[in-house]
Amino acid sequence: MSLKSKNTTTLTVYDADGNPIEKKDVEVLYGRNKTYYKKGTFFLMNKAFTKFMTMRIKYTNLTFRVLFELLDRIEFNNRIATFRQKALAEKLVSSQANVSRSIKTLLDDKIIEKRENDYYFTEDFVKFAFDERGKA
Repeated sequence: MSLKSKNTTTLTVYDADGNPIEKKDVEVLYGRNKTYYKKGTFFLMNKAFTKFMTMRIKYTNLTFRVLFELLDRIEFNNRIATFRQKALAEKLVSSQANVSRSIKTLLDDKIIEKRENDYYFTEDFVKFAFDERGKA
């Protein structure tokens, strides 16, 4: 673990009324940069949904990894950003045939759907995954 350059900052101790009672100069050993989330860089999932998905015994480890890679590519209107199965297989250290099988499983279970040349998350999946009022 590497530490950032040492610098000092002032630490103020307050009483119960919010009045400063003590100030100390302390040495900062490690500072962490603030993380700012840009629009579209994260999403929330329903807790019940994730529990439901992990209990699906028929899903292989690779199928879950493919699902989360596709979730990482979600765009406006539940569209999944264009991808090549071969590139996805290389990223997941698997074969293109296994990735294709996982995508077929997701298609058969109506998690995703194909419209023309694009893949989309189905409305039912999105309602159940992201909305606490959604039904399986």
